[in-house]
Amino acid sequence: MLKLKISTKFNSLLFGGALISAIAVAGTVATLSTRFVSQAMQDKLASVEMQFQSELTASQRAATMLALLTAEQASVKQAMAAGNRDALAREFGGAFKALKGTFDVRQFQFHLPPATAFLRVHKPEQFGDDLSGFRKTVVQVNSEKTLLSGLEGGEAGIGIRGLAPIALDGNHVGSVEFGLSLHSGFVEKFTKSNGYPAAIFAIGKEGLEQIGSTLPNGLDAAKIFNLGDLLSKRTTFETMPETEGALAGVVFPVLDFSNNTIGLAVVAVDRARYNEIASTGLWAAAGVFALMLLIAAAISLIS
Repeated sequence: MLKLKISTKFNSLLFGGALISAIAVAGTVATLSTRFVSQAMQDKLASVEMQFQSELTASQRAATMLALLTAEQASVKQAMAAGNRDALAREFGGAFKALKGTFDVRQFQFHLPPATAFLRVHKPEQFGDDLSGFRKTVVQVNSEKTLLSGLEGGEAGIGIRGLAPIALDGNHVGSVEFGLSLHSGFVEKFTKSNGYPAAIFAIGKEGLEQIGSTLPNGLDAAKIFNLGDLLSKRTTFETMPETEGALAGVVFPVLDFSNNTIGLAVVAVDRARYNEIASTGLWAAAGVFALMLLIAAAISLIS
């Protein structure tokens, strides 16, 4: 009888120890799986943010190349030095229409130092106004006399700008600028090229204004995020609100050429593959737990 009691207590202790071990091992498997998925999600969000920024950089580079090519033409140098607005308008009017239709170039203009609009090829009837109050890129390119690119707000919203100085015989005579608008077309191109839904907001007089979105099912980022609180920081959401766990997302500031925040971008990532990995990890943890319990029970029975 005593031997039976000792055996029963031993089996109970053995099973209890095995149960604790099973819980610990299963918990470790589940935790490691969750951490792996979380880290993979963060890495993916960082990657898609970099792709978005790379698209912006590529557009700025294209605008700057166009500006430099134009600035180095002899006819441009001579026309700017002579103040011949009509010659420039005749030379580039047709070219601008082609660039606008094919590459979505929205602005093409020449400036006199320090920041006077000499010719807007996209709007030739408007010239002579002082841009120094709000076009810091124009002021800087004419002051530093070097290539300049970046984002800048303006009357038409956020512009992707590339500028080049113009000189004749060593004398600085002005600058030329190409601009692409950061709008729905940019976001649509990004999503088509990379496959990631996105939205972009500009800071306007009345706060944040959505200027482009490819988020699925009419998802309104302004409603699901308190974007005003996210203006100055990068924030990740491993599960985006109101997406039933289908999407992750990253919200990050859009900076102008002076590193001032002029907008916000939201890029989303499909969570399906990551959800599958997380589910597999949980099933693995459950399997380990069940297996260890079976082994413990079998040992208890034969002891």
